[in-house]
Amino acid sequence: MKKAIKIILSVSCILMLCACTGGKKEEETVPVISGKTYYDTVDEYGNNEHSKVWFGTDGSFVLKDNFFEGWYEMNGDWSVSENVVTLNVKSTGYGQFTKVLFEIKDPETLILKTSLAGSQSDHIFSTTEVKGSGNSSGGGGNTENNNQSGFTYTTYYNMFQETKNKSYIEIRSDGSFALLDMNDFGVEEINGTYTESNGILHLKSDNHAEIQFDVYDDHGLILMTDNLGVSKYGDLFSDNNTIPDSLSGLADTGSTWVHSPMQDINDMYLPKIEFDAAGRFVFTENVLAGMAQLKGWYESNDSGFVCHVDDASMMQGFKGDDLKLIQFEKQDDKTLVLKTEICMSMAGDTFILK
Repeated sequence: MKKAIKIILSVSCILMLCACTGGKKEEETVPVISGKTYYDTVDEYGNNEHSKVWFGTDGSFVLKDNFFEGWYEMNGDWSVSENVVTLNVKSTGYGQFTKVLFEIKDPETLILKTSLAGSQSDHIFSTTEVKGSGNSSGGGGNTENNNQSGFTYTTYYNMFQETKNKSYIEIRSDGSFALLDMNDFGVEEINGTYTESNGILHLKSDNHAEIQFDVYDDHGLILMTDNLGVSKYGDLFSDNNTIPDSLSGLADTGSTWVHSPMQDINDMYLPKIEFDAAGRFVFTENVLAGMAQLKGWYESNDSGFVCHVDDASMMQGFKGDDLKLIQFEKQDDKTLVLKTEICMSMAGDTFILK
């Protein structure tokens, strides 16, 4: 009997030892990030400063993000599940971030999975600080930037915003995009994929309606939808911080031009065109059965205006519903001559500055 009891006790000890050993082995396979600081390997803005995140042994973190206006800091607590680090943000000096995710590649390397104001998704963070890596000069100064994940990207900033913090979009060579729609009071991040057809970028995201940009030239995109919280229809996004001369001029103040008087037509039913300060236009046409509008964006120069129509839905069934361009020639400072036949408005008609 005593011998049987000894055998049972021996087996129990062996099982307990295996269980403890097995638990220890499993624990050692979890990468240790506690107490370490990880540095973004990409110098996003070419100023020899890198974003960094510190993980405290007490479960707290401090993340300093280098972006185009300088630094901001966020802090809170962190946790690990499988190979994902989740930062639960309790306070931040910029934007409305609540969670930041990192993938653990190995104990010395993390991959950012959330786009911040400075560091972008898929940037590699390493415990080894490397100064000066990356090719961006900030503010969209370079048309093409390199990324550690193997794709290139171009960053376009909203040139029509007057706030300190401007919205921007990152167009990537792998077919993805990241759009941060922001001002001095908050930020909304939209991620997804894009396609281009007939000079229009179609941005699609699982959590946002489709966003469209007109490819204006090699350095500019014009927002063609009005479904963002901050950026507006007609805003110019540029990768070189410039506004083309063709989008300047009267775009600074806006103006309204009304068709010269017409026989048997009440003044309130005269066609008119309105140019706003953001580079958009609305042409209100008399289609004999009522008033309809054509909308889009415009270029202006010393000779006149070229209006690019992107919405002629109200003209459906009437002459002019297939228009792509409306052109005006400047006769003098107070008179425009229409060069395009629309419906009631004919080529050669004059429009007077209101």
